[in-house]
Amino acid sequence: MSEQPSLVPLPAFRRSWSVFEGDLKAGSAARILSAMAKALINDLEIGLNRNR
Repeated sequence: MSEQPSLVPLPAFRRSWSVFEGDLKAGSAARILSAMAKALINDLEIGLNRNR
């Protein structure tokens, strides 16, 4: 079996990956906050309908 060469990213790739990784984290945080807001709105609607 031949040994695969180790992949060493280029400096430009490191910079672009860092930006991409930041975008992924921001996207994940936005999805989490969106889901929490939706759950809060749903809970408020249930509570308001219960009091009618």
